[in-house]
Amino acid sequence: MGPFRALASLLVLHLLQGSHASLVQLKDNGYEDVIIAIDPGVPEDGEIIEQLKAMVTAASTYLFEATEKRFFFKSVSILIPETWARISGTNSVYACQGGSCVTRRCRIDSTTKLYEKGCQFFPDKVQTEKASIMFMQSIDSVVEFCNEKNHNQEAPSLQNKMCNFRSTWEVIRESEDYKNTTVMEETPPAPTFSLLRIHERIVCLVLDKSGSMSGSDRLNRMNQAAKHFLLETVENGSWVGMVQFDSVASIRSELIQIKSNSERDTLVTSLPTQALGGTSICSGIKKAFEVIEKAGFQLNGSEIVLLTDGEDSTAKACIGEVTESGVIIHLIALGPSADQALPQFSLFHFQLHSADAFKDDGVYSRYFTAYSENGRYSLKVRAHAGTNSARRRLGHPRSRAAYIPGWVVNGEIEGNPPRPETDENAETVVESFSRTASGGAFVVSGFTSSATDVFPPSQITDLNATPEGEEITLTWTAPGEDFDVGKVQQYIVRISGSMLDLRDSFEDALQVNTTGLSPKEANSKESFTFKPGSIPEENTTHIFIAIQSVDKSNLTSKVSNIAQVALFIPQADPSPDESQPNTSPDKNSSGVNVFTVVLSVIVSVVVISIIVSTIVCVIKKKNSSNRPGTRL
Repeated sequence: MGPFRALASLLVLHLLQGSHASLVQLKDNGYEDVIIAIDPGVPEDGEIIEQLKAMVTAASTYLFEATEKRFFFKSVSILIPETWARISGTNSVYACQGGSCVTRRCRIDSTTKLYEKGCQFFPDKVQTEKASIMFMQSIDSVVEFCNEKNHNQEAPSLQNKMCNFRSTWEVIRESEDYKNTTVMEETPPAPTFSLLRIHERIVCLVLDKSGSMSGSDRLNRMNQAAKHFLLETVENGSWVGMVQFDSVASIRSELIQIKSNSERDTLVTSLPTQALGGTSICSGIKKAFEVIEKAGFQLNGSEIVLLTDGEDSTAKACIGEVTESGVIIHLIALGPSADQALPQFSLFHFQLHSADAFKDDGVYSRYFTAYSENGRYSLKVRAHAGTNSARRRLGHPRSRAAYIPGWVVNGEIEGNPPRPETDENAETVVESFSRTASGGAFVVSGFTSSATDVFPPSQITDLNATPEGEEITLTWTAPGEDFDVGKVQQYIVRISGSMLDLRDSFEDALQVNTTGLSPKEANSKESFTFKPGSIPEENTTHIFIAIQSVDKSNLTSKVSNIAQVALFIPQADPSPDESQPNTSPDKNSSGVNVFTVVLSVIVSVVVISIIVSTIVCVIKKKNSSNRPGTRL
């Protein structure tokens, strides 16, 4: 009773001063716009807010009775520090067994200030905060992305890992789509819809047999590539046709469906055997359009595999028609003298991605740096899985959305179903397989054959840290001497008690002794165990770790993703009330004593009240002395 009695008394003393300095208004016996501010130095804790609400509510009832049912607190705003999260809720231990659920406040270790094991955050079902969509899009009030003002840079989230700790709105603002658009004044039109149906793969080979293909064994190499595609790459069930061209085009095979090796062998026998005549790439492409449409298929989504040396100055004439058709063109250029317009046929269908951005997501990617000279290169990618090295996941991939264990509704927790766990038994080992795909063609310019090393090691993006007693074990995928090829010279491991300091001032952070760490070949699994020692920062509860790679030319990689380890993991103290539901506020559950916070508020009000009272008294005394009257 003491804290809210003092709170009620001191607030009333302040509000009854008769001063117009206060913005608090009395309306229908209730005080409105009362503000209670939490000091920015107070660590974030949602329980403080809940307990302040409870105390002010009790204080309002106490005030109402003490003033003979005349005054109460009608509206109160709690000003939270700007660094606190905006989503309100409670940190609780919530466990269900046999249809009965137990709830209690999370305990905090008085030394480490860390929550106990099993503590979960339960957001309030009703919120007013608008951000952030990437954090809790399931909350109805959340309709905005986080920005640089409210983004939590210290959260161990995929957003921070992949976007260098920038907020979602910062990333959006820096995109080309954002820069190339302006704000719309009117309401956008309703979306338009089309119904599509998946059908068999439609592919037409368009093969160059012009006279220029007779040099440098190009015709033979083209046929080898086409034969590999027909015998090993294209899937059963696909429809495949063939067109050849020089100055004019002709059909070598209409579309036939691949059902067995018989159809594949038939197509192989149709490959051109002689190189003669001029070159008209557009004639070959238009003839392929004819083959596809003649079989009753749409051009949009169909594929053309174009194999040519590209020595055709008229190729640009049909770029617009190709783009408009929606046909996907896979270009394989067989010589260094292809027309500059040629890559534009496939420009709209290939995009550059970072090497292996998301591990184990089924997307294979690597850096290509094996240039020998300037000119045009064609790229073919082959992925091979050896015995027992590939697995097929039978279930759906796990959602990356934040799991919400339950909601707080009217002060009570309503639990959600438990998050589905990944079942390792749901993955089956598949037999050895290989996949081959064309990477298209590209042009290298500005290449010099000097011995200067220009490619640094690639950035480590999967650094993980695990505490093991007094030691920490790090694991990551090894980068290479040149991006992801070769072997680096050394690793630089640094630690800090501040994630932001480690990110912004990596060179100034404490370096770990890595004398016994010998780098492995690129894409190998690395492991390193060390004792963290003492961290310069005071009151540190976490250690943040990052790695930088150095090659033999002293080129350094970008700093890795930042891993973190808690210094202490306090366990819940055994207590008799753990098996009983606890619906009342736990006065000792908060890491910061709420009475201390309230006492701080009271002290502030006392100081303000004294100042205001003094000013009011001085003003009244001055006015009284200036008032005309008769002295006795």
